[in-house]
Amino acid sequence: MTRHKIKNAMIFAAGLGTRMQPLTLETPKPLAQILNKPLLEYKIDYFKKYGIEKIVINCFHLGEQIEEYISKRNDDSIIVVKEENLLDTGGGLVNALNYLGDQPIFVTNSDTIHVDKDISALESLENSWNNPSYKDEDSNMDMLMLLADKESAIGYNGKGDFNISDHNKLQWQQEKQEYIYTGLMILDTNVLNSYKNIDKFSLREIWIDNTSKNNGIINNSFGVIFNGMWLHIDSVEGIKKAELALKR
Repeated sequence: MTRHKIKNAMIFAAGLGTRMQPLTLETPKPLAQILNKPLLEYKIDYFKKYGIEKIVINCFHLGEQIEEYISKRNDDSIIVVKEENLLDTGGGLVNALNYLGDQPIFVTNSDTIHVDKDISALESLENSWNNPSYKDEDSNMDMLMLLADKESAIGYNGKGDFNISDHNKLQWQQEKQEYIYTGLMILDTNVLNSYKNIDKFSLREIWIDNTSKNNGIINNSFGVIFNGMWLHIDSVEGIKKAELALKR
């Protein structure tokens, strides 16, 4: 198995799944099935295939079902952290830091599927992480997000999230956003140090705190364009679209 620099990954699986009701009234969204396979399993398999050594999964809504599902795998490299209160993405990460360590990690949402084309999305991110040829010499990388063109996304109807500025820096809060965040990134966990006393917060707060007011560029945050197929599954209709796309 190939040895990679980034060894740990976090999967967000604590959401309420409101947009996927009534399915999620009895089943947590990460266990919703796409072609008879739970969404969470797609993520776990994706990381395992790449050689990730430890996977941490947070849960909240119907979390006991996720705990039971993972326990049946009998795999000590997968750790489930059940939250007593919903902590959002940033709070969930801080809550799991004891398992994740202080090195860069992969972070992903459980309601997306990445189907690689020429190169694994994980490899593409890792190849660009703190690569001097990919960023300006004055910046460190706190976050490196995998982005997709809005037109190529399946199951996404939003207005986009980011643009890419000079030296692949992320830019947002503009009149037009060309790219979508696909729910997969590399994060330097040290960026969370100043947020450890906050119980509940979104990673979005970090973007806001580090955004230049002059041009909307997020300091130390960069983007990589994904050339594969990206599926966004946040509704019952999204499940149908994903299944049709994967059958092609």
